[in-house]
Amino acid sequence: AFFREGAADKLNEQKLAQLEEAKQASIQHIQNAIDMEKSQQALVQKRHYLFDVLFDKVFLCWCLLKL
Repeated sequence: AFFREGAADKLNEQKLAQLEEAKQASIQHIQNAIDMEKSQQALVQKRHYLFDVLFDKVFLCWCLLKL
């Protein structure tokens, strides 16, 4: 009976280790997705800023041409 209990404990430890590894991999995958989303959001924000700057330049040129 002792051998079986020891074997069962070892098997449970292995299963727990595998579950922990899978959990950590999932957490890392989610963190990578979050980081990618943050990067994409920053890129979108920069594009909006660039568009605003270009629009202002075009508007300024248009105003100068109207003079």
